[in-house]
Amino acid sequence: MSRRPRLVDIDWRVGVTASTSETNASGASRVSVRLTLEEDADDGEDDGDDDDAGVETSGVIARPRPRRRPLRRRFERVEMSVTQFYALARELDKARAALDAHAGARRG
Repeated sequence: MSRRPRLVDIDWRVGVTASTSETNASGASRVSVRLTLEEDADDGEDDGDDDDAGVETSGVIARPRPRRRPLRRRFERVEMSVTQFYALARELDKARAALDAHAGARRG
């Protein structure tokens, strides 16, 4: 079963248009964002292994250790306005606070 990609890292760069043939575009700011995502590297095909089968050892059935799926990283690039970037940053801060609160509730 394939899971959703996991966000690993975010990099951004701010750019300003110094000159252009369009008079309205000169001095416009933009943010280039690079998202690093991690996802399963498998192609979704069945490899023939029965991961749910137990292993019998001296009359006791032991569950096999789950195999770790190989992971691959991919990069997505997005350009946005500074206003859009600030909105994204606020949403990411909210998500981080929610995850921190959830992790704290599990510990406490």
